Amino acid sequence: MRGSRAMCSANAVARGMVPVRGNRGISPVSIPWLEAKPARQLTTTRHRFTDVRRTGSLANLDKRRTLLANLKRHAARGVPAVGRFCDADLRFKVWDVHEEHQAHAAVYMLMDVSGS
Repeated sequence: MRGSRAMCSANAVARGMVPVRGNRGISPVSIPWLEAKPARQLTTTRHRFTDVRRTGSLANLDKRRTLLANLKRHAARGVPAVGRFCDADLRFKVWDVHEEHQAHAAVYMLMDVSGS
């Protein structure tokens, strides 16, 4: 067995020579050089809410900022309470599209429960 380990060194693998056990012992067999595939980059798009504007869709209404704008408007008039909402109070979230690059990775977990 020591002969087969010595034959399968880094130099033998680099030259494309792989030891194969035959009838007469170990003989090197030439295999074609295998090249690595070009790395493909996975890109995913994510939407992040990055800005607040006064116009937009009601689905993107920022309730917390709208309420604060209403309180500020009423407090400036001398009544620090939530009152009727007007179009000047409304605040809407606006998102930007960001691309994220991901790496190819695989994680394998194995647990031996045989007890031996």
